Amino acid sequence: MAVFKWKDRDTTYHDGLGDFHHIGLVCSMNPVEIIHASSAAGKVTTDTSIKNWTHWGVLTEVPVDQQDGPAQENNQRTVTAESGETVFMRYKPSRKMKYVARVPVGAIVDVLSESGEWSLIEYNGKTGYMMTKFLK
Repeated sequence: MAVFKWKDRDTTYHDGLGDFHHIGLVCSMNPVEIIHASSAAGKVTTDTSIKNWTHWGVLTEVPVDQQDGPAQENNQRTVTAESGETVFMRYKPSRKMKYVARVPVGAIVDVLSESGEWSLIEYNGKTGYMMTKFLK
């Protein structure tokens, strides 16, 4: 099981929804043991209380078939725009969202996933969303 800490104020995305800002993995329920990386302690540590862990979810196994052959290479695309200008890579899939970076036309990006008119991409070590119509 994964547990999360949540703040009711925006710290990263500024979308008015608050922020999940920390994740832990439940290793034991009796007694409670939650393992997580602590920036305050500067190391991986264990909590023995559920205090401040406000949300949870069950993790499921993702089966891997070793007979499928080698892993696929990254799905790379070229950034295009009729304007010839840079294209915004945004924090979330919305035109109203702040941008992570301006990606130049002609740049090669890794497409991590696609969903409708938005794609989750990685460029120069940064991850964000770009409208799929700008990726060829």
